[in-house]
Amino acid sequence: EALRKAEEAKRISEEGRRISEEARRTEASSAFARVTQAAEQGRELEALLAERSGKFEAEMQWAQDNLGRLRHQEVMLAERARSAHASEQAAQAYGPELVE
Repeated sequence: EALRKAEEAKRISEEGRRISEEARRTEASSAFARVTQAAEQGRELEALLAERSGKFEAEMQWAQDNLGRLRHQEVMLAERARSAHASEQAAQAYGPELVE
Protein backbone atom coordinates (compact mmCIF):
# COMPACT_ATOMS: atom_id res chain seq x y z
CA GLU A 1 0.00 0.00 0.00
CA ALA A 2 2.81 2.42 0.86
CA LEU A 3 4.55 1.59 -2.41
CA ARG A 4 1.37 2.26 -4.34
CA LYS A 5 0.90 5.61 -2.56
CA ALA A 6 4.54 6.54 -3.23
CA GLU A 7 4.10 5.72 -6.93
CA GLU A 8 0.85 7.72 -6.99
CA ALA A 9 2.64 10.67 -5.34
CA LYS A 10 5.48 10.39 -7.86
CA ARG A 11 2.99 10.29 -10.76
CA ILE A 12 1.14 13.31 -9.38
CA SER A 13 4.43 15.17 -8.90
CA GLU A 14 5.51 14.39 -12.47
CA GLU A 15 2.10 15.43 -13.77
CA GLY A 16 2.45 18.68 -11.80
CA ARG A 17 5.87 19.36 -13.33
CA ARG A 18 4.52 18.57 -16.80
CA ILE A 19 1.57 20.92 -16.30
CA SER A 20 3.89 23.60 -14.93
CA GLU A 21 6.22 23.27 -17.92
CA GLU A 22 3.30 23.36 -20.32
CA ALA A 23 2.00 26.49 -18.58
CA ARG A 24 5.41 28.17 -19.00
CA ARG A 25 5.46 27.26 -22.71
CA THR A 26 1.91 28.51 -23.14
CA GLU A 27 2.75 31.73 -21.32
CA ALA A 28 5.86 32.22 -23.48
CA SER A 29 3.85 31.44 -26.62
CA SER A 30 1.17 33.91 -25.56
CA ALA A 31 3.78 36.60 -24.85
CA PHE A 32 5.39 35.94 -28.24
CA ALA A 33 1.97 36.25 -29.90
CA ARG A 34 1.38 39.59 -28.15
CA VAL A 35 4.81 40.88 -29.21
CA THR A 36 4.21 39.71 -32.78
CA GLN A 37 0.80 41.40 -32.83
CA ALA A 38 2.27 44.64 -31.42
CA ALA A 39 5.01 44.57 -34.08
CA GLU A 40 2.41 44.10 -36.82
CA GLN A 41 0.37 47.00 -35.46
CA GLY A 42 3.54 49.09 -35.39
CA ARG A 43 4.22 48.28 -39.05
CA GLU A 44 0.62 49.15 -39.95
CA LEU A 45 0.86 52.48 -38.11
CA GLU A 46 4.19 53.21 -39.78
CA ALA A 47 2.64 52.56 -43.22
CA LEU A 48 -0.35 54.75 -42.38
CA LEU A 49 1.93 57.53 -41.20
CA ALA A 50 4.00 57.30 -44.38
CA GLU A 51 0.82 57.44 -46.49
CA ARG A 52 -0.49 60.47 -44.61
CA SER A 53 2.90 62.14 -44.74
CA GLY A 54 2.97 61.65 -48.51
CA LYS A 55 -0.51 63.14 -48.85
CA PHE A 56 0.50 66.08 -46.67
CA GLU A 57 3.58 66.73 -48.79
CA ALA A 58 1.48 66.58 -51.97
CA GLU A 59 -1.06 69.01 -50.48
CA MET A 60 1.73 71.36 -49.40
CA GLN A 61 3.20 71.28 -52.93
CA TRP A 62 -0.25 71.98 -54.40
CA ALA A 63 -0.70 74.93 -52.00
CA GLN A 64 2.76 76.31 -52.84
CA ASP A 65 2.04 76.00 -56.57
CA ASN A 66 -1.28 77.82 -56.16
CA LEU A 67 0.36 80.50 -54.05
CA GLY A 68 2.93 81.02 -56.80
CA ARG A 69 0.16 81.36 -59.40
CA LEU A 70 -1.74 83.82 -57.19
CA ARG A 71 1.37 85.95 -56.68
CA HIS A 72 1.97 85.99 -60.43
CA GLN A 73 -1.64 87.08 -61.00
CA GLU A 74 -1.23 89.79 -58.35
CA VAL A 75 1.86 91.14 -60.16
CA MET A 76 0.06 91.06 -63.52
CA LEU A 77 -2.99 92.86 -62.09
CA ALA A 78 -0.77 95.49 -60.46
CA GLU A 79 0.97 96.09 -63.81
CA ARG A 80 -2.41 96.43 -65.56
CA ALA A 81 -3.60 98.83 -62.87
CA ARG A 82 -0.44 100.96 -63.28
CA SER A 83 -0.85 100.92 -67.05
CA ALA A 84 -4.53 101.88 -66.82
CA HIS A 85 -3.70 104.64 -64.36
CA ALA A 86 -0.94 105.96 -66.63
CA SER A 87 -3.33 105.89 -69.62
CA GLU A 88 -5.95 107.74 -67.60
CA GLN A 89 -3.42 110.38 -66.56
CA ALA A 90 -2.25 110.77 -70.15
CA ALA A 91 -5.83 111.13 -71.34
CA GLN A 92 -6.48 113.81 -68.77
CA ALA A 93 -3.25 115.65 -69.60
CA TYR A 94 -3.28 115.43 -73.42
CA GLY A 95 -6.84 114.65 -74.33
CA PRO A 96 -8.44 111.29 -75.19
CA GLU A 97 -7.77 111.52 -78.91
CA LEU A 98 -3.97 111.58 -78.45
CA VAL A 99 -3.91 108.57 -76.15
CA GLU A 100 -5.83 106.33 -78.55
